[in-house]
Amino acid sequence: YRCLFQIKGTAFCKAIAVIFDWVSMAKGNREGFCVLIDSLTFRFERTEAVKKFWDKLDAVQDATLGVASSARPLMVAMQFCRAPQTTLVVVAGEDAALGFARSVATYLGEDKVLRFFERRDYPNSSKMPDPVLAARRMEAAYALRSGKQCIVVASAR
Repeated sequence: YRCLFQIKGTAFCKAIAVIFDWVSMAKGNREGFCVLIDSLTFRFERTEAVKKFWDKLDAVQDATLGVASSARPLMVAMQFCRAPQTTLVVVAGEDAALGFARSVATYLGEDKVLRFFERRDYPNSSKMPDPVLAARRMEAAYALRSGKQCIVVASAR
């Protein structure tokens, strides 16, 4: 890469370099994939509100943190990168679940994010179930049951 812009010194070039390094890792090299998200997590952990929130989560206590909806995927990705564990995220609606899963996958990679799709077939209906969606639902259910280190995103509908 080459820096094409000079905005207030080299800070912009360094930010672009980090993004390009992250994108190249996302395309192939999985070792050290959390480099960008680790950097963001480190900066967020320095704020007192986030530190208290994560300390409560680590102590298995109820915790609440007000976060804008656009920042929620980032917070989930940072928590996962900080302490990888089986995580279930439930959002309102199938479209919201798709968008949330894509956003988290942007930070962590698609292999760390699974979808628990809404059923489109119902018992006693003439509509046949989609075998791909059924398989993906079972993969997500098995990941939750087995404790796989991943994030499963589901719709509340």
